[in-house]
Amino acid sequence: LFRSGRRLEGRVSWQGEDGATGVLVAANSVVTDEPDTSDTGVDDDVRALLVAVRGSDAEMRAIAVRELTCASDASEQLQRETVSALCEALNDAKLTKRALESLGELGVTAAKAVPAVIPLLEPPDPQVRYWATFAVGRMGTAAQTAIPLLQKLTTDADYGPRYGAIDALKRIEAETSGD
Repeated sequence: LFRSGRRLEGRVSWQGEDGATGVLVAANSVVTDEPDTSDTGVDDDVRALLVAVRGSDAEMRAIAVRELTCASDASEQLQRETVSALCEALNDAKLTKRALESLGELGVTAAKAVPAVIPLLEPPDPQVRYWATFAVGRMGTAAQTAIPLLQKLTTDADYGPRYGAIDALKRIEAETSGD
């Protein structure tokens, strides 16, 4: 299958609203739908997304960064690789916000990313600051080191980072107190 001069090859697992599952397979310019018989579908999906996030196609990288939230159901090794890839994506201005959102969606699974996220609580872009608060607020007790910057952000001139900081502080406090 060719689209915009690109060739599509690979497998994509799908699940319908009715619970039905399957796999779309693209090979030799033909797309077929097959029953899903793999027990490692999520791991396969995450591996494919990790390849895409490190690829050269900017559009595919952006999609892969956002879709890597599925790694929460993957093996521990792939979860670690996903967090590492998302931390690398934080260095690409076109991917930063999406990577922060995905790290936040991964929650405590992404706790090791706290040191990479904390500096992003200070950039001039309020959307980056907001998504950084979103991420650390969901990373559990590991995010306690972000508390001083989050407290500072509660008086931010922009609504998004201010709201995000308040929410993150509440989440970290609840996690710390065991609520």
